[in-house]
Formats: sequence, structure tokens, C-alpha cells
Amino acid sequence: MPLHSISLMLVVASLALTGCSTPQQKRDRHLETGKRMLEKKDYSRALLEFKSAIQATPGDAESYYQFGRANQAAGDLRTAAIFYQKATKMDPKHVGAQLSYAELLAHTPNRDTLSDAESRLKGVLSATPDDPRALNSMALTEFKLGRTDEAKKELAVALEKSPSYFQTYANIVRLQLAAKDVAGAETTLLKATRAVPESLAAWMLLERFYVASGRLPEAEAQLHKALGIDPRSPEALMELGRIQLATRHPDEADKTFKRVSDLPYPSARSIHARFLLSQGKTAAGMAELEELFRKNPKDRGLRKVLIETYLAANRDADAERSITEVLQQDPKDLDSLLERVELYIREGKVGKNQSGIDNDITAALHYQPDDPNPHYLKAKLDRIRGEDLSARQELREVLRLDPARLPARLELADSLLSSTGAALEVLDAAPAFQKNSEALLIERNWVLIAAKRYPEARANVAKALQGKSRTHDLLVQDGILKMEANDVYGARASLEAAIESGPEDLRALRALVQTYPPRQAGAAIAKIKQYAVKRPDSAPLQGFLGEMLLDSGDNAAAREFLAKAQKLSPGNDLVDLEIARLDIRERRIDQARQTLNRLIASGKQVEQAALLLGSLAETAGNYPEAVKQYRVAAGAGGKNWVTFNNLAYCLNVAGQHDEALKYAQQAKELAPTNPDVMDTLGWAYFNKGLYDSALAQLSPLAGDPHAINRYHLAMACFKMGEVDRGKRVLQSALKIDSSIPEARIAQQMAQDAGSQPSR
Repeated sequence: MPLHSISLMLVVASLALTGCSTPQQKRDRHLETGKRMLEKKDYSRALLEFKSAIQATPGDAESYYQFGRANQAAGDLRTAAIFYQKATKMDPKHVGAQLSYAELLAHTPNRDTLSDAESRLKGVLSATPDDPRALNSMALTEFKLGRTDEAKKELAVALEKSPSYFQTYANIVRLQLAAKDVAGAETTLLKATRAVPESLAAWMLLERFYVASGRLPEAEAQLHKALGIDPRSPEALMELGRIQLATRHPDEADKTFKRVSDLPYPSARSIHARFLLSQGKTAAGMAELEELFRKNPKDRGLRKVLIETYLAANRDADAERSITEVLQQDPKDLDSLLERVELYIREGKVGKNQSGIDNDITAALHYQPDDPNPHYLKAKLDRIRGEDLSARQELREVLRLDPARLPARLELADSLLSSTGAALEVLDAAPAFQKNSEALLIERNWVLIAAKRYPEARANVAKALQGKSRTHDLLVQDGILKMEANDVYGARASLEAAIESGPEDLRALRALVQTYPPRQAGAAIAKIKQYAVKRPDSAPLQGFLGEMLLDSGDNAAAREFLAKAQKLSPGNDLVDLEIARLDIRERRIDQARQTLNRLIASGKQVEQAALLLGSLAETAGNYPEAVKQYRVAAGAGGKNWVTFNNLAYCLNVAGQHDEALKYAQQAKELAPTNPDVMDTLGWAYFNKGLYDSALAQLSPLAGDPHAINRYHLAMACFKMGEVDRGKRVLQSALKIDSSIPEARIAQQMAQDAGSQPSR
């Protein structure tokens, strides 16, 4: 054999011996390991293995299906549904994926989703007509669609073909309880324990039935039978511990939860420590968690519990130390990077000059650009900093990567309230199984209210309240809609009920205040004071009352309540902003500037703080500084017409007429009928020599109470040759205030125009 042939054979053999494998072989290894981890209930490792299988063969339906199974076992049904659906698209004949996805769809109340489940189940049953799992899922779907008789028939067939399949008994019980046949349900459950006496699930369901019926001794008896089948069942032990607590046997519960923690399942390790914490034994619980983490430093779930416990105990430094230790060993640990970002946000370390949080997010996005979590935290940070455009882009990216991420969808819609059509598009694009989500419906109502589509919003709220869903947001919406319908007393009743359930919701408090006309401002303040006195430890309530008192002109009382709020919540940016307003009113200008500059540096309340600094500079006649601050406010991403209008006015004074016109037009879009906006835009046109446009904008201001607006109109009239009209407007302005510079300019223009023939 030629030498080169022998060498080639040796190379090939060497590659085989050193473990070189095809993508399919890698996929098989990861799937096999992942299934073993899933059996051991080690969900985090199972997920990592199945994710590696997907990366090895991205078009393989089985890998996506197993990833969905692991997520479902870990309790993440949303992600499970996404990956089951992806698997069915890759391989429509994958029975396991179709069945698992249909089962999840069958648990939703949406008829379109249920019809989709039914269609998929028919396909499964055509391939495997005797499959008891598929028959049970079809029965549940038919029951949800209102076809109870068909559901009963399906279950009867399933029981006949597979009398030892426990889930059939469980679904029969479900139908019986829906028909309020409690005795029949108990009989079926007892029959199930006789038919499948070795089924842990059968004894567990009978136990839960007794718990729901308040028959705790009988429930405990069933648990002992279940534990006789599997003494190491975490579910049965957890139930036993809860019953022991409910029957006031904490020492027995302590032993039971210790048995759970001693099980060889990573997810169970922290159970006893968390029990200790729940019983107020903080030091013992914390010490146990720390010892567990010392022994299991790679247990991500345990680390997360420890960090959450540190944070709950306000031990932020310990939480950050634990995270940093992990990152020192593995700088690419995505979970730790994101945990530290959340910690920075909690501690208020969000300013642009604090690079730590930006570095962590940048690293997380670099290591996992297709993971929605770093994008979601980036959006959260951007919103805190007032960078709304960037936040929306990040939220859209989150939804592209994970269309079922409902919180991101709701936040994106909320950020688009000024563009209600776009907000509705975002909400209406939610997956079918989320369409009837109460959270989505509530957000949709907020958008409808913003769009002034009151009848539609009112119908939605009324329907939800009739269904006995009296959540806080629904009550607030009901109050706002009743105010729109001039039902003042009905609005107050709903808003007061909402405040009882959520006394710190400023939206509800502001809406309640609006039910009082201006002449009853004192009554409104008295009402809010009642709440503030009743809840003296509520910083938002104390701060809101301080804000109201400030607006009413009662500076001393305002400072008293704002100081209380500041003491209760140090660093509260809303309270700090109101105190700065109060300092400005009381001529403590340096103190106000310090507060406002600190807010801007920390990235909090940037627009409002810069707006106040701009106003201070404008009042002092320092227009370059005013322009600088108004630019900061305008760049914060908000939609405040005052910011754009003030910036345009100062740019006009500074002679920057092109830019002044741009900002004046933006202000006009936001507040088209506001007299100040009309004057600023008209004056911007005037300075550009566009006198016809200036006259069109300024004409509605002929009766405006501000002399300067009338002077501007008079000047536009003179430029357009409408001398007589201009003189009439000028005379009316002089009666209001003849001392301002605009008076002399307009009078000179009147004299110049008087020597020319009128049009």
C-alpha cells in the first residue's frame, strides 16, 4: 500500500479516536444526557443539554420538542408552547410535539385556540386512535368548547381502552365537579385508587380533593399512602409539610421539609432553608442557604434563591459579592450578568456616568444576542433614563425573539400611548392563547381610553366587572370612564375602592382629585390628607399630598409632607423634583440647581429637571444656558409640548430661527390649540419672513389675555398690509401692558405702515 494511503488511514483513525463526531451524533449525545437530567428533575442542566442539541442540528424537530418538555417540567409553559409549536412546523407529523402543543392550547379559554387544538388532536388520533392521552386531550378540548356530552363519550372510550390510565379518571372528576357532583367526583377518585393502586398521582389527586373540601386528616392519610408508594416523592412530601403547617404542627413540618431538601434533586435543595425563612428564622435560613451554595457553587437555581434572599434582607452588598465571585470565574455567565444589572437598577446605579450597568448589558448582548432577557433589561434601563425610542426598539426585539413575552408587549404598548393606533397593533399581535389575558385586556382598555374610544372601553370594563373581576386597574378605568360620562359620584366610588386596594397608585389618586371641580380644591386636598394620615408610612401618598399643597400655594405644609416622603423613600426622584420646585418658589435657587443637576446626572426625571433648569436660566435672561437645558429636556425622549415650545422661543430670541421653527412645529403637533404654542410658531414664521403663515397662526390670538401675543399678531398684520386691523389689535394690547419691548416695536411698525396705503 502506498505510504500516502497509509498516512490518510491513520489520520482518519486518529480523528475517530479523538472523538470527532457529526452534528447528528452530537445531537444524539445531548438528547440522551438531557433526558437523563429530566428524569432526575435537574431541569437547568436538561435545558442546557437540549439547547446544545438544537445548536448541533438547528432544523431538528425532536430537539425542539425535548426543549419544550424540559421547560414545561420546569413550569415555564409559555416557552414550552413556543418550542412545541416550532417543532410542529419543522415536522407536522411529530406526534409528541403535536399532542403536547395541543394539550397546552386546550387549557386556554379562547375558542380559536381551542379549535386549533382540536384540529391538531384529530391529526394525532388519526395516526394513533387508541392513544389515551390524545383521547383525554380531545375530551378536555370538547368540554372547553361547550360540547360536554361529546367529552363524556371520549372519556368513556378512553377508560374502556385503557382502564389503568389515571388521567382519564382525573378528567371525569373535572367534568363532575363542573356539574357540582361532588359525591360523584369522590366516588370516581376512590375508583381510580382501586384501579391503579400503585399510581402516586391517583392518591395525590384524592388528597387534593380532601384538602379542597377542608378534610385535612383524610388528606394526610392519602399522602401517607402515596409516600408508601414513593417515600422520596417531592410533591407528596411538600403537600404533607403544608398540611402539617396548616394543622399547626410546625416541628413536624420542619422535619418533612428537611426530608425534601435531602432528596437528590437540585431544585429541592433550598426548600428547608426557605421554610426557615418563612417562619421568621432568618439567621438559620440564611446560614443554611450559604452553606448549600458553598457546597454547590455551580447550582444556578440555588444561587438565584440566595441572591433573592440577600435582596429581601436588604443585604445588597452580599448579593453583589456573590454575583461578582461567579463572574470572576466565568465572565460569560449570562445569568450573573443579568442579575447584576437588576441589582444596579434596584440600587439606582443607572446614570450614564456609571458604566458598570452598561458594561454588563453590553457583555450580555454580545455573548447571547438572541436571548430576549438582556434586551428586556436594556429596555428597562432605557425607560428609567427617559430614552423612550431606544426602549421601544429593545422591546420590539424582545417580542421578535419571544412573541409570547407578555410583560414586554404590555410595556411597549404603554410606551406608545401617544400613538394609540401603533399601541393597538402591538397588543393585537399577541399570540392567540394570550388574547383573553386579563393583563392584556386591561392594557388595551388604557389604549382605548387614550384614544377616546370611550364606548368600547366602557363595554370592556363593564363586562369584566360583571364577571366579578374587580382588579385595581379595572376599578381605576371604571372611575375614569364614569368621569367622562359626568357620573361624578359613581367615579368617586370606583376610584375610592381602587385606592383602598392600591393606595400608592398615583394614577388613581390623580383621577380622584379630578372629580372635584376647582372651587372644591380644598375638599380634594382634605380627601387625600385622610389617606395620607391613614397610611403615614406610604411615601407616594405623602409625596402626592405635598405636590397638591405645593400647587395650592401652601408652601409650609407642602414642605412638611414632601420631607416626610423623602425620609420614607430616600432618593425618590419624584419627591426630589417637587422639593426642587418648592425651592425655586422660595428662591432657594442654588439648592434647587443642585437637586436638579443630581437628578439629570443619575438619569432620573431628566426631562422635567432640565425643563426647570431651563426655566431658571430663561427667567434670568441667560438664553444660551436656557437653550442648553431645553435641548437636554428635548433629548430625553418625551413628548412634552412645553419643552419644545420653550426651546423654540429661546432659539427665536437667540436668532436661530430655522431650528426655532422646527421645534415650534413639534410643539404644535402635540398641542395644536394651545395659545402659547400658536404664538411661538407664529413668531417663528414671522422671523423667517413667512408673514402669511405667521398671520394664519397668530390670528386666533386677537382676544388672548397676554399682551405679547397680541403685539405679535399686530406686527404680522402690518407686514401683510392689514394696517387697520393691526392698529386695532395694537390698541387692545397697549391697554393690557404698554411697558414691554414688543410694545415699542409694534408701535414703530404701525407708524411705518401708516405712511403706506392699506390693502
